[in-house]
Amino acid sequence: MPAWRVDSYSYPNPLTPSPHHQAKAKHSWEWFESFVAEPDYGALKTYWEGHPSDPRNAHTVESRKSAFEQFGLLYVLHGSDDVVISPGGHQLIAAAGAGDEREFAWVGLNLILRYPLRGKAGRTPRSPDYEGSDLLLYWFLHAAMTDLDGLWQQELLRVVAHAFTRTDARLAVDRVRRVRDGTADINEWPDPSGGKTGGVYNALNQLMVAGSLNHMLFTSSPLDSQHFPGRKENWWQVRDEYRDIIELAVAGQDHPLPTGCARQAALVDRMPAAPDYSQEREYFDYVGAPVIPLAEAQAQVEAAAAPAVEYGGEVVFLLSEGQHFIRIDDQHIVGPVHSLCVLAEERRVIVSDNLDRTYMVEHKELAGNQVTVRLRQARPIIDRDYVAGLFSGGAGV
Repeated sequence: MPAWRVDSYSYPNPLTPSPHHQAKAKHSWEWFESFVAEPDYGALKTYWEGHPSDPRNAHTVESRKSAFEQFGLLYVLHGSDDVVISPGGHQLIAAAGAGDEREFAWVGLNLILRYPLRGKAGRTPRSPDYEGSDLLLYWFLHAAMTDLDGLWQQELLRVVAHAFTRTDARLAVDRVRRVRDGTADINEWPDPSGGKTGGVYNALNQLMVAGSLNHMLFTSSPLDSQHFPGRKENWWQVRDEYRDIIELAVAGQDHPLPTGCARQAALVDRMPAAPDYSQEREYFDYVGAPVIPLAEAQAQVEAAAAPAVEYGGEVVFLLSEGQHFIRIDDQHIVGPVHSLCVLAEERRVIVSDNLDRTYMVEHKELAGNQVTVRLRQARPIIDRDYVAGLFSGGAGV
């Protein structure tokens, strides 16, 4: 199976924290600004062909446009000369103008997560592998980076970059885990680059640049290879300051995970299928749609998770039947991961279907997107009316 190939120039990012990549990131942002400033595509090509210090031909302008379309920032419909900046593109511009690095990262990430590996509507797929793909390329990349806590370059080249479906994606993550624990040999999968820089290597490296918003969300460092002793290899790792943003975005807006819960759930198993749009305009409306602001997304997460209150001098979680859990038996409850992942063993909870006593979490077990929790009885509740009031709107912590 071939390795991924996508249209990609350096991601436009005037706020990248990487000093080694700022020049290219800002140059790409200047390109994006030229599309914003000139809404006539023909005139834009003429501008770049006659640029006094950096003249570029029409083919280069077309390639830049294609990359910005991939990133969800703008589009030019077939047969039209109108450059349309997407709603998401306008949000990115606003975040850059405000110097808001976290909002910029949030908007840019959510836009690229929508890009389907099969490519944009109206374009002939590169091969049957792409045509039959149901994978959201950058969604999988970030899910894999989070689930595996980073990627070695050879893991990307040999295993990860050959996934074209969600089934392939789950197998790829499992293969990397088996390689790391020694139950599989990475040499079972050939290096498509032949061990040299060139077309395949450079294309995948550029894909990582795009996926990281130009080394903002994650970046690489040459380290001693885990798989090939005596050799240096790029290690791609999420930047700590943006881990919460990635986890929130990749966990999915329909069922978001509270901060820190992504490590308890296989994000690759939560990936949605790429939508299939046959019409070009519908496709661009999808990839460039407005992104919910970061603050609103974080508030939704807090609302979805089991709330915590102070009760009896300690923090206690309130679990509402039907919302946070379903009762299995006297000792066990089950509920969605986004509600129950905040629980830890030996933490006290109160369950709405039994206000006679509190319970302690003895054990919890994740299976897919469901968490099964084993409870043991703890101290009795003296004031049932007070506790009932906590469920109906008592102050949280």
